[in-house]
Amino acid sequence: MSSFEIHNDFNELDFILKKSSSEKDLFDMITREIFGDNLLFAIIETTTIGDVSGVGTSQYIAHKPYEYIQEVIHKDYFDIIQTVKSDKFGGPSKYINWYRRDNSYYVIGKNRETEKSFEGKLNSEILPPYEKDKTAEQYISDYVTPLTEETIRSFFNLYVDSLLEKEWFRELPNYFVLVKPLSVKDDSAWYIPLGNLYVKIGTKTTVELETYQKYVTILQTAWFKKYGAKMLQEFSKKRTSDEYKPKYTIDKDMGKRFGEPLFTISGRPIMFHDLFQITFDSEEYRACQETEGYLLLESSELIKELIKKDPTNKQGISDFVRSIFKDYSENDPANFIKANKDGLVKLNGIGKECVHYFLQLLSLRRLALMLLFVYDMTFEEVHSCITYGERGKSKSPSISKYFRENTFVYKKNRKLNVELLAEREEKFLQNTFQKIQKNFPNFSSTLFK
Repeated sequence: MSSFEIHNDFNELDFILKKSSSEKDLFDMITREIFGDNLLFAIIETTTIGDVSGVGTSQYIAHKPYEYIQEVIHKDYFDIIQTVKSDKFGGPSKYINWYRRDNSYYVIGKNRETEKSFEGKLNSEILPPYEKDKTAEQYISDYVTPLTEETIRSFFNLYVDSLLEKEWFRELPNYFVLVKPLSVKDDSAWYIPLGNLYVKIGTKTTVELETYQKYVTILQTAWFKKYGAKMLQEFSKKRTSDEYKPKYTIDKDMGKRFGEPLFTISGRPIMFHDLFQITFDSEEYRACQETEGYLLLESSELIKELIKKDPTNKQGISDFVRSIFKDYSENDPANFIKANKDGLVKLNGIGKECVHYFLQLLSLRRLALMLLFVYDMTFEEVHSCITYGERGKSKSPSISKYFRENTFVYKKNRKLNVELLAEREEKFLQNTFQKIQKNFPNFSSTLFK
């Protein structure tokens, strides 16, 4: 019988790790293995959405004393991040749209005039950020704005130019800088953000693109090996309802409203956040979400017809919405225009009827958000449209109360509602806007510039 070997997998990361008994300096080990004696410098910065900070934990490799790495390079790099963040754009990581890209953004360059000689060993240091000032929810703060390639290019140029202002970076004969979003995509092309990878490499001689591609691929594998279990644990705790809930926990007024009891079942008060879990996490009611017509979707007949109308004609949009609902029968699942909080309270119980009504109330919110943020209607115009003008002559406080209680939209600060959008609401608004633009290419709105 011939002899054979057993190995758990044939990927290069396993063979690299086999050379060392420790994974403490995982990114250092990979970087030295790939570039060998050609390596002069590296900063490998990684962030994960679940454990995020102002600057991610960074691995530094340099022909410099430890003190210089800590007191000069690390401080300079933090200043670069602050420079980028202080720009109006603020860097791509805060935009959900950034994570819907499979691209790597990189530059390979030369500092032709460098005459620096590099002696001694390469020192390596893992340093945490200077500050941890953001929660996972706040890290991605913009769920609406689409990012153009021009915007990202401008950010990347600023990032690289800021590096080139530093003496320790200018002295590198050859350099490679990469920024890459880390995310996974499901079958519906819905990207789930995981984190970011920022890489800076300095070498003595030119390195081929294929070597950098191999290096980044192995880095991503190592990143998932290091953080994957933690991220999977976090995702396993995430409920379906989290995708549908507005981010009420980061707003005091909205949080208070979501915590108000609607009715009591067996001595237990039922609140809005309970209804999200009952509706979206329960197997019993899951079919109600998208198969029975009670939740307004991009595929709903109202949306299909609405996106064909001239989006700049606000009165025409309003007239069309009213005409649609006049044609609906009272028992039609899509007839949500008269849904309100009081109607939900009167049901006074959990069951299919309650779930149906709750979905209709969420549909009313989606329509209001669409009219406000896609069509740029005023609160008064939207209120008149969805109430058939019944309170059109009322004073603004009653209009504010209507939106606050029935749609969780607050007149006092319109921008705040963008930040509070649920993931599914953001996706709904983004996709419907894109469909309108296909029919009317010159159309734009305040939210989607």
